Amino acid sequence: MRKFSPVTVCFFLCSFLFCACGLETLYYLDEPRVKHRPEIGEDIQRNYFEFQTGNNSEYEGSGSEFTLYGTEIYYMIFANEFDCESSSSSIQNSNSSSDVSAAANYIINTKKYMPLVSQENSDRPIVKGNDVSVRINLHKISDDILQGIYFNGNSYHPRRFYTNGTRMLGFEFNKDKNTDDNPLPQKSNEDVYWPDASTHSDGEWFIDVWAFTSGRDNSYTPSYSRAVNLGKIKIRESYFD
Repeated sequence: MRKFSPVTVCFFLCSFLFCACGLETLYYLDEPRVKHRPEIGEDIQRNYFEFQTGNNSEYEGSGSEFTLYGTEIYYMIFANEFDCESSSSSIQNSNSSSDVSAAANYIINTKKYMPLVSQENSDRPIVKGNDVSVRINLHKISDDILQGIYFNGNSYHPRRFYTNGTRMLGFEFNKDKNTDDNPLPQKSNEDVYWPDASTHSDGEWFIDVWAFTSGRDNSYTPSYSRAVNLGKIKIRESYFD
């Protein structure tokens, strides 16, 4: 009877497992590229987000085993600057070279950020296509620069994922003292981070915004690109008096 060495047995066993189980197919998604990233404390004229979507044209077409959704945009409202900066830093630290989806999963499942939606467009995500230039004004910046999500020649009104019944809510908090469409954020809102131990900067709100490419394979397993911070802004209620 022929005998096999332990090394040979190990080789055949590993080969069997490799063939039987196969390897999970990994899909690399090109991430968005930031063109303008606002920071807290800057002039209101710079309170906008601008980026270019990734180029993932290899996944387009009916023959692809991967379905490309588009570019997801997620945000969270904070009651003070410290919590906003701290949360953003923790997400940045979760970006991993070995798992490019780590930060996006962290944003969705751990930090519980919410997807940005619009008044006119019910698509999720809102932005689709490759190498698309996108600009987002969450609020009116001047008489000539109004709130909007702008891309491909279209404009949509940005809205919070949180709704008040059937009414979609905006980011121009307490505008004209009318709280129907733009109410002040509340602790109970799912898109607001305001723990009991945190203080609130009176009349000021802070928003952290991230973007990443998303899609799924034929087994409906989601994949994400590396998450990119689009920036952080401060919104004063006095902007809309």
